[in-house]
Amino acid sequence: MELDRLNNTVDDFIDNNRMYIETLPKVVEYSKNIFSMYSPNDDKEWSRNIDLNESLKIIYLFLLTIDKSMAEQFVNIINSKDENNNLYVNILPKSKYPDGHDEVRNGSVYVYYDNSPNDVFVILHEMLHKMNECNIIDNNQLQESFTRKYFGETVSILGELMLGNFMVENGFITKDDFEKRKAWRTISTKENARDIIVENELVNLRLNGKSIDYNNLVGLIDKYSPISFEYEILNDEKNDLRRINCILKSNGMNIPQSQKYVIAYNLSNEIIKRKSCVDDFLKLHYAVGNPNNNLADVYNEVILKQEFDVK
Repeated sequence: MELDRLNNTVDDFIDNNRMYIETLPKVVEYSKNIFSMYSPNDDKEWSRNIDLNESLKIIYLFLLTIDKSMAEQFVNIINSKDENNNLYVNILPKSKYPDGHDEVRNGSVYVYYDNSPNDVFVILHEMLHKMNECNIIDNNQLQESFTRKYFGETVSILGELMLGNFMVENGFITKDDFEKRKAWRTISTKENARDIIVENELVNLRLNGKSIDYNNLVGLIDKYSPISFEYEILNDEKNDLRRINCILKSNGMNIPQSQKYVIAYNLSNEIIKRKSCVDDFLKLHYAVGNPNNNLADVYNEVILKQEFDVK
C-alpha cells in the first residue's frame, strides 16, 4: 500500500471539498439506510420484449401524464441534431456495442438497448439528465452546478420509480419486471454506499490526525459489532483493499460520484410515497436545471422533508 500517496490524496480531498465534507455525516446515514434495504434476487427473466419504438412511445405517454411540455421536450431532443447533422441522442443496439456505457457525455446522450423493459428505464433516466442539464463556470471551467451534483440523480431515479408504477398500472410490464429493475438499482446503490462508508472512515482518520495504515484500519473494524454490516464492509476492505486500491489508481476519492446515487435512492423512495409526488418531481426537475439555485434553495423549494446540512 502506498501510504504516503494515499494519505495525501485523502488530505487533498478534505482541503478542496468543504461542501462534501460538511454533508458527509448525513450521506453516511443514508448509506447505512441503503444497507438495511432488502435486495431480492433479480435473475428472473423479463416477461416480454419491448422494441425501441415502443420504449420511446411508453416514455412519451408517461411524460404526458406528468407535464405536456416535458413530453414535447423529450420528442424534440430525440429528433434534434447538432451543427454537423449528428443526433444529440444516440440509442444504439447493445449487441453491436456490448461495452457501451449509458450516459450523457459532452451534451450528447448515449444509450445501448437490448429490446427489454429495462430499455425504457434507461432511456428515461439518461434523457432526464439531458432535459435538465445545467452547467456553470467554476474556476474558469464549465462544470455541472452543485445542485445537479447533489440532486441530478434524484430526478432520474425518482423518474424511474414513477415510470415503473405507470407501466405496471397500464399493463406494459408486470410487477415482477418492475421488481427486477428495482432490485438491480438497490444492489447497484449498495456498492455506492460501500464506497461512502469506507471513504468516510478514511476521512475521519485524517481529520483526527491519524495515518491511514494497516493497524489503524484494524482499529476501525474493532469499533463495530462482528454482526454489523460496517464490520463486514471494513473487514473486507482490510483483506482486499478494494476501495483503497481504487483511490490509489484514480488519485481521487469517489465520494462525489457515489453519494449522488445514495442521496437519490433514499430521497426517491421517500418522495414516491407522497401524494405530492408529481409536484415534487417537477419542482426538483426544474430546480436542478436552474443555475441560480443553491443546495438550500432546492431543499426549501422542493420541501424534501429530510434533514440535510447545507450552507
